[in-house]
Amino acid sequence: VFFSFCCFLISGCGSNEKYEVEKFLYGTNIKIVLYGKKSDMKKAAELAFQEMERVDKEINNHSEGGVFDRINKNAGKNKEKLNAEQEEILKRVIKASEETYGKYDVTISPVFDLWGFESGEDKLPNDEKIKEALKLVNYNDIVIDKGECALLKRGEKIETGSFLKGYAIYRARKVLEANGVKS
Repeated sequence: VFFSFCCFLISGCGSNEKYEVEKFLYGTNIKIVLYGKKSDMKKAAELAFQEMERVDKEINNHSEGGVFDRINKNAGKNKEKLNAEQEEILKRVIKASEETYGKYDVTISPVFDLWGFESGEDKLPNDEKIKEALKLVNYNDIVIDKGECALLKRGEKIETGSFLKGYAIYRARKVLEANGVKS
C-alpha cells in the first residue's frame, strides 16, 4: 500500500510523464529526456535544440560565415567583432590554456588539419609537416581588444571542437531551466 501511494505521488496524476526526443547535431545523436507535463516538455525540448543549433551556427569554427570561421580566415590580416558571449568563451579557453601551460590550446587546428579529419581523408602526416604546423599553434597569438579578436599569424586557426558540445549542452540546460524544466 505504501509503495502504491508513493508511486501515485511521484506520478502526480499524469503530470510527471517522461518525454524523450533525439536529434542529430554536432556529428552525433543528442537525446533529451525530460519529466513533467508532456505538452510543456515538448516545447522546452524544441527550444533547447534551437539553442544548440544557434551555438553551432555562431560558435563552431566549421560553420561557414560564423565568427570563428571569419577569425580563422582573416588570421594575420584583420580583426573580427565579437559579441559578449563569444568574447567570454574566448577568454575562458585562453584561461584554460594558461592554467595548463599550453597543454590545452585552442589554436591546434593547423595540426588537426594534417590528419584530414574534416575532409574525410584520414591520413598520417610526417614529422616535418607536424613540426611546421606546430609553429602555428600558440594561444598567446589570440588577441582580444575592445570587443574584437584577431590571430597574429596567417595560417593560425582556432579549433572550437574541444568545448563546443559542452557549451551547447550548458546553453540548452539554461533554456530548459528558463522554461520550467526541473527534471
